[in-house]
Amino acid sequence: MGTILSSKILPDDRVKLRICLNEEEALSLGGCVKNVHVFSSDLCKYESRVIERGRDGVTKHFLVPSNLRDKTKRLFFGIKCQKIDMGNKDLYVYVLSRERNILF
Repeated sequence: MGTILSSKILPDDRVKLRICLNEEEALSLGGCVKNVHVFSSDLCKYESRVIERGRDGVTKHFLVPSNLRDKTKRLFFGIKCQKIDMGNKDLYVYVLSRERNILF
């Protein structure tokens, strides 16, 4: 788990952060230094559930809470997922593309 060491507001209203990560987390970025999103599991406010289906519950569905659902029917053309193991927590991050032929 990373820690923000310092922050500084730049003249163009961006924020410059100094972040300390352990080696495993830094390597998991795979050299990506652009389009990096910083978030905390402490910000999760909405309760949700996982539904198990199939023989012995091998298929799992993550339910999106109703207050986070988009009311309009939208198609998603690319969905990617990442699992982050945080010791006593598992963090699943899903990225959905709303535009065709635009891969992340």
